[in-house]
Amino acid sequence: MPPAPQTLQVLTLQEDLAHMGYLPVGWNGQAFTFARPSMPQPLRSLLQPGVPTVLLQGAEWSYEADVNLKPGSLGLSALLGHLAADLHRGWHAKHPFTYVYVSEHRPESLLVWSLHGVLQEVPANTGVPGAPTALGTHPVFLRLPFQVMRGKNLDGTAYADPVYNISYFFGGEAVHGFWRSGYGYPQSLGCVEVPLHDAATIYSEIQIGTLVTVGVGMLAFVATPMPLRPSPAVVP
Repeated sequence: MPPAPQTLQVLTLQEDLAHMGYLPVGWNGQAFTFARPSMPQPLRSLLQPGVPTVLLQGAEWSYEADVNLKPGSLGLSALLGHLAADLHRGWHAKHPFTYVYVSEHRPESLLVWSLHGVLQEVPANTGVPGAPTALGTHPVFLRLPFQVMRGKNLDGTAYADPVYNISYFFGGEAVHGFWRSGYGYPQSLGCVEVPLHDAATIYSEIQIGTLVTVGVGMLAFVATPMPLRPSPAVVP
C-alpha cells in the first residue's frame, strides 16, 4: 500500500525543519542523525519520522515566529511552500534548539537543555494541590518580559502578583520569575516559578515553540547512537 500523501508531507516538513536547525537532529538524505550522543528521553520518544508529534508542532511554531508568521496559522501545504522558499535562500533558525524539563520530584527543579548540553538547572516551584501544574509536554506560545498576573487564590481572595520573564506553555500556566523565600516544592497556583536572579537567563533560552515537559520524576537521558530511519512505507 502506498504511503498517505499527508504522511509524506509530514516527513518533508521534518526534513526541512531539521535542515534549518529547528529540530534536535540533522537529515542526511536517508535518516535523521543525532548531534549529541545522548538526548533527554521525552525528546527521543517524540522523534517519529512521518508522525506529527508535539515536537514537530514546537518546531513549526519556532520557524513561524522567526519569519514573522503567526504560529499555527498556516496549513501544511502552505507551510511547506514557505519552508521550500526559505531553504532555497539558506534560512537557518535564529536561536539554538532548547528544551525545558520541570521535575516535580522533591526538591522540584527546572532544567534547560540544548544541543550543547545542560544550560541551566535551578530550583523551581509548581502548583499546590487544588491548582496543580499540568503534567505533559507543551510548546511555548507566548512570551512577556513582565505582567501583573491576576486571579483568585484557592480561598477565593483575589491576587495581583508582579511576575517577570514569562513563557506561557499551557493555558494560563507559564515559566516565570517570582520572589519566594524558598524554592523546590509546590507553592504556585499552576505556574512554574523560578528565582528572580535566574529568570532572565532562562527567558533568553526559551523561545516560541520551545517544548516544556512537566514530569513527576527526574529527567532521564538516553543514548542515541544510531540514525533514526523513516519506515520504508514513508520514504518519498
